[in-house]
Amino acid sequence: GYEVIETGMPALLTIIKEVNEARYPTLQGIDDAYGKKEVKTWKAADIGADENKIGLKASPTMVKKVFSPSAKGQGLILQGSIKEMAHDLVERLKEREIIQKF
Repeated sequence: GYEVIETGMPALLTIIKEVNEARYPTLQGIDDAYGKKEVKTWKAADIGADENKIGLKASPTMVKKVFSPSAKGQGLILQGSIKEMAHDLVERLKEREIIQKF
């Protein structure tokens, strides 16, 4: 999903690896989601699919390595007006191809 946050300046933006970790649902959340509803499970034969073309057997991806990367470099403090800092940040992100040039 997406999250839009508005803030004043100065501001610090940081992202941590845990941002993508799923939270464990509460018992109430599980009950609300599944407690009163039927969950249907279909097999390949139920939908007329070839077992060799779906699921793990057909997956074109293989996980080679899972790791937490080490920190690279240090932080950067931008200077100037809000407009100048925003422009500077966008240019730096474009240079590193983190965002696309429009």
